[in-house]
Amino acid sequence: MAALKNLIRRTKLWMQQVQSTHHRDIHVERFADEPCFLRYIIETDHYLAELVIEPEGFHPHHHVQLTALALEGEETSSYAYCYCDSEESTEEDIFACLDEAISYLTRQPIL
Repeated sequence: MAALKNLIRRTKLWMQQVQSTHHRDIHVERFADEPCFLRYIIETDHYLAELVIEPEGFHPHHHVQLTALALEGEETSSYAYCYCDSEESTEEDIFACLDEAISYLTRQPIL
């Protein structure tokens, strides 16, 4: 559980940096902030994403999942991006993949 708490702490610091760097391109809301559970909603002009950090359980990820929808119109969307960590993922792997996800979300989509 200590590793999960450290991952949550580092994720909060990382998200502050993301918000500072991309303040014109991204809007972030924290929907849950518990000692062992963290949930963010991330919005850009073209994407809506959810980042969840939680204890391992019956889901396809170990602790971290980021899922993004492409907003194609007022009533339509499609899955655009998904990242799930695994038991073998290091924190460095996780944050490298989350950085890649933010880069993807802040790019203009190819139509």
